[in-house]
Amino acid sequence: MIARWFSDAEARAALGPVYTSSIPIPLISYSRLSDDERAAEVSSIREDLDTSRRALSGPHRRESWSDAWSERLAAFERSMYDLAALEPPYVSAHQTVRLLGDYARSETCQFETRVYEYIRESMFRSLMTGFDTIHDVGAGTCFNSAAFCALDPSVSVHAYDWAPATSQIATVLRERYAMNISGSLFDFYAPDLRPSQDDVVVTTCAMEQVGESWLPFLENLLRASPGRVVHLEPIYEKYDASIEYDRLAAEYHLSRNYLKGYYPELKRLEAAGKIEILCDHRTGIGSRFHECYTILAWEARR
Repeated sequence: MIARWFSDAEARAALGPVYTSSIPIPLISYSRLSDDERAAEVSSIREDLDTSRRALSGPHRRESWSDAWSERLAAFERSMYDLAALEPPYVSAHQTVRLLGDYARSETCQFETRVYEYIRESMFRSLMTGFDTIHDVGAGTCFNSAAFCALDPSVSVHAYDWAPATSQIATVLRERYAMNISGSLFDFYAPDLRPSQDDVVVTTCAMEQVGESWLPFLENLLRASPGRVVHLEPIYEKYDASIEYDRLAAEYHLSRNYLKGYYPELKRLEAAGKIEILCDHRTGIGSRFHECYTILAWEARR
């Protein structure tokens, strides 16, 4: 395998409509797999899909996520409040990643993290500026909320999650880093979000956990009518079933009961003249098993 750097051409393809030359491309390298290595990787993924048992997303996982984010809070405290400790371990769990239609392998597990940070900043600067408040729904460890505050210290960020640790982390960030951030408990299955028309609502790999039970949250968004809604989520309907590479990701997606049906409903609402979709872009970036980084942005028509 020959190592290569993540290039400007790849950045343009990954970011599509949110690409801007003003954001430096991350200095990260990776190697494309040989035919034999790719075949071995596909075989390994297939075996994993066929034999491994996975936790299904859903409301029954509330306690599991509460425990996970409490552990991140403890790690944050042990690190003497190093912001890097807030990164969830799943972001860089594998050296093999999905990159623009093929598998690739990085020397370390930082490739996905660095590309994710690049996508997040590009999405923020293209779609999330000019609003009074960012409502980060499903904020988890607040690592995205903290990044938004760093990108624009003047913005107010409200972090929502069903885990109490999220609000505790937000309080630490406010007190130790003077970030304009607060936290609240929130339940996707019984939502009561109240943004104003001057606010933006964002979810980042959070709606994946609601499976096909996204309707209460969507109805809440339509009723509240914030200035904009921005998602960075895995979208099942973006996969092409005629391609093995995508079939494997789709099977993994279903095996975890991840988000399904939400994207077609947004398209239906747009066709009915109720919303306008501003960005609809599959980045082609993902972990070993699937892609969590399709960018969707929409606004309710008023």
